[in-house]
Amino acid sequence: MQKLWMVFLCGVLCGLPWQRSQAAKAKTATTKAKTAAKGPTTVVLWHAYRAEEKRALEQIVSNYNSSQKKIHIKILAIPYDAYPDKINAAIPRGHGPDLFIFAHDRVGDWAKNGIIEKITFWVNGPLLQRFIPKTVKMLAYGNALYGLPLAFKSLALFYNKKLVSKPPRTTQEMIALAKKLTDRKKQRFGLAYEATDLYRHVLWIHGFGGYVLKGASDLGVAQAASIKAMNFAKDLARKYKILPDEPSSQLITFLFNKGQAAMVINGPWFLGEIHPTIQYGVVPLPIVSATNKPAAPYLTSEAVYISRYSKKKKLAFEVMKALTSNKAALIRMKVGKQTVANRASYNTDFAKKDPIIQAFYQQMLTSVPTPNTPEMRLVWSPMVIALSKVFRGQGTAQAALKEAYREIQKYLKQSKHKK
Repeated sequence: MQKLWMVFLCGVLCGLPWQRSQAAKAKTATTKAKTAAKGPTTVVLWHAYRAEEKRALEQIVSNYNSSQKKIHIKILAIPYDAYPDKINAAIPRGHGPDLFIFAHDRVGDWAKNGIIEKITFWVNGPLLQRFIPKTVKMLAYGNALYGLPLAFKSLALFYNKKLVSKPPRTTQEMIALAKKLTDRKKQRFGLAYEATDLYRHVLWIHGFGGYVLKGASDLGVAQAASIKAMNFAKDLARKYKILPDEPSSQLITFLFNKGQAAMVINGPWFLGEIHPTIQYGVVPLPIVSATNKPAAPYLTSEAVYISRYSKKKKLAFEVMKALTSNKAALIRMKVGKQTVANRASYNTDFAKKDPIIQAFYQQMLTSVPTPNTPEMRLVWSPMVIALSKVFRGQGTAQAALKEAYREIQKYLKQSKHKK
């Protein structure tokens, strides 16, 4: 009897793996049937793209939605000016998206305030190898990764080919050329950029060997290199007189499109503002003659993030991978005119034959990642005030930067006490 019982027990136990396998298959089939019956799960994506970038994203989303039945991406365009505030207000209340696209500079703030979800444990080597390493590093904060990169953006030098036959390689050449092309009475200028904006000015700070902020408290705004950079920028306007007075974004676009600005320092977003009749080129910014270092602008990594409050994080990550795939990147490069973060895109004939893409890629190599710490946000306003004072002749670079340094240090101390 005992032998018969052991034979029976063995038969039951030996059959369990097959039974479990069959049960698992049945459960999977039931789940698929239920999913098919109720339709795909909607994952909401917010963005602030316009024009070509918007069309590229819409094409990628349409392709993805029609390629499978598990997920439906619903996209919503948000006006850029209201975008950050809307993210901060909506997500903690559960009214925000599952995913959103934004630059990396707020990663620190959003990570600390629980707006974005860590994706460190979902990523792997093959996935990260898609991207230019620089664009991924900017999305890390506190030893965690918070996003996947879509594109990188920085300033470069645009020039009117009818006015400039050979773009300058050094600041000495740039000044000499701009002086020849400037006629203030006729409102013609050799160079135009938003000189009192820190984002546009920082390229000179780096070019003179300085920095703005390292880490949470190493402030370089009043050091010798920053003072030299501000005096150099001031001389462009007040000594050499090659810049328009108080150049705004709108004025710069107007002057370039009218052939009244020979060279412009701007980013890839400017491409959509240039009139079709203007023959232009783009090259990396010049070498600073005084230091033999490149004028190095801030680099931004535009990325896609998962909301910390999303209830569909696993599906949202699937969408992240699809949006940042090599196939999607090529659409964003060709249709959206983006300088994408995917390395493979730059090995294509399309990229190799496009001088604009090549110019921004070369500029990326020497650009400096914009700090993504919360402390960096305290730097912008005092530095803009300092730049404005110096350009209006209301003080020396040294005095203005020392004042900005004291103001920023005060903000940093206040911020530290709040933690």
